[in-house]
Amino acid sequence: MVVDGVARPLKLTLRDDGILLQQDSPRNNWLIDTLSGNDNVTDMTQHGRIIKGDSGHDKLITYGGENVLYGGQGDDILWAQGMYRDVLISLDGKTN
Repeated sequence: MVVDGVARPLKLTLRDDGILLQQDSPRNNWLIDTLSGNDNVTDMTQHGRIIKGDSGHDKLITYGGENVLYGGQGDDILWAQGMYRDVLISLDGKTN
C-alpha cells in the first residue's frame, strides 16, 4: 500500500485472511503483517518480502526472491522457494 508516495506495510485483518500476490503485482508492500487469525499468504512475485504471521494457524508461501517468513504463535506452514537464501523463523507453536 502506498500512502502519500511512501510504501507502508500491508496489514491484514484480525480475522482469517487470504492474499495472493501474482507475478504482475506492484513492487511495494515489502512487509506483510497478517495479524491474528488463520491466514494464507502466497507470494508468486519473486520480489522477496518479509511476511509476519501472528497468532493463528498461518500458511506462508513464497516463490523466488529472498524472503523472511516468521510464523508467530500457532501451528504454521512456512514454505519458501527463493532464488538464493530464505529465512524461516518459528519460535512459538509447531511449524511444518
